Amino acid sequence: MRLVLLCLYLIPVLSIAQDSRTDRRILLKEEDPQKISVDQINSFPEVYTTTESVLENRNDDTGIVEEAFYTASDEIRISISYQFSMDYEDFAKIQTYDASYLNKFDNSYLGLWWGLHIKSTSAKYSAVAEEISSSSSTVDPNSNANNVRGDNTQNFLIGGFSLAHRFKMLDKLIEINRVFDVVKIGLNYVQSFDSTTSDTYQGQGYSAEYSLEYRSSKDFFYAAKLDYNWITVERSAIDEERLPDRSLVYGWTSLGFELGYYF
Repeated sequence: MRLVLLCLYLIPVLSIAQDSRTDRRILLKEEDPQKISVDQINSFPEVYTTTESVLENRNDDTGIVEEAFYTASDEIRISISYQFSMDYEDFAKIQTYDASYLNKFDNSYLGLWWGLHIKSTSAKYSAVAEEISSSSSTVDPNSNANNVRGDNTQNFLIGGFSLAHRFKMLDKLIEINRVFDVVKIGLNYVQSFDSTTSDTYQGQGYSAEYSLEYRSSKDFFYAAKLDYNWITVERSAIDEERLPDRSLVYGWTSLGFELGYYF
């Protein structure tokens, strides 16, 4: 009976000792980094991603760490942004209002996110029309219809699905550890309205964004943003109208400012 009781006592003690040795090995990072598995990193992200994930300010006078917070636990990112033309002589010839939602993939220590976005863009035709050759299956840019459009306004409503990657690269160059890089690629459904002809077009496209994000607090961030969009749209045919006569292609690059929260 005493032997049984002794065994029952030693089992949890040995288990605790084993757990303590495992925790110590992990915390001291004694393992070869090349042999660390993905499962280990996902099981202990607070250990293996500390350098990238812990943001802190250190008081230069006292050396005390202030306002430290951990970013690897971020799950949701929402933001709004305003974007404008890169032409310094006429910033307003492209204007975009954008709302974005991103959700981090489960156990993604690599900083991979998926999300949804919606954009409303107003632009002069000459600022966004793609230069398409007359041999293309799309509309000829030298046609009378395009010449009539000139600088008339084109309006776009863009919605889509996106994949994003958040990482740290420029922070090492500018020596500010609260800076993140965010790259986002989106596939979009587009509706556009041609103010010249009052026609509505529908189509698809893609977007590519780069944001340089500054984390001002645990929840809040603001960013500078570079955004490229390419879309192709068409309207319903009138009689036996050919596709080149009722389709349009647009592409543009814009700059902007972004504000958002992490949850």
